[in-house]
Amino acid sequence: MRVTLAGAHLGAVLRSVAVRSIPFALLVLWDGSALAKPRRQAAVPLGNDAGVVHAINGNVYQVLTGGWWCHADREGPYRFIVYSNSKSQTEHNLYLQLLAADHGRTQVDVVKTVPIVETANASLFFEDLKLIGNGRCSSVVLKGNLQRQVGSEDRFERLELKAFQNGDYLATFESEVPVTPTPRPTRTPTR
Repeated sequence: MRVTLAGAHLGAVLRSVAVRSIPFALLVLWDGSALAKPRRQAAVPLGNDAGVVHAINGNVYQVLTGGWWCHADREGPYRFIVYSNSKSQTEHNLYLQLLAADHGRTQVDVVKTVPIVETANASLFFEDLKLIGNGRCSSVVLKGNLQRQVGSEDRFERLELKAFQNGDYLATFESEVPVTPTPRPTRTPTR
């Protein structure tokens, strides 16, 4: 049996942050997956969520929500927030949140916010982030690329972050080494 949650507050945050220029209708399913479908702008009346959307901090660069955690008597989706701590939007910090989706309520509560300490003040820029859910009551994996400024040079890395149901996480950063072809040895004819 599949139950849908169409909370006004959750939808407002996802619509306004993830996709600013195109309004989306969003259904978040209890298994943590989300279905988004563009809708016509003229058919979107401003409702009570306009104040919530307006109040979102302008330094929120990206929001990814997915997967589904269960711990004790609470459950809900995971949310990752990429927060820019610079005016140029080129330095990012990453946060993990556990959200609680209570049955029968449209309000979604933030149960826990965990800063990913490996990204704090490290001159990082995230791109191509993807959130992979492993089903209900399980961990989730965030994958993507990042650019790290080390001194005067930029280093490119791959990120894989596994978040667990209690809010713990395991982050792996792998440097991208440019692939250069190995020169083949030349053969000298023997006689």
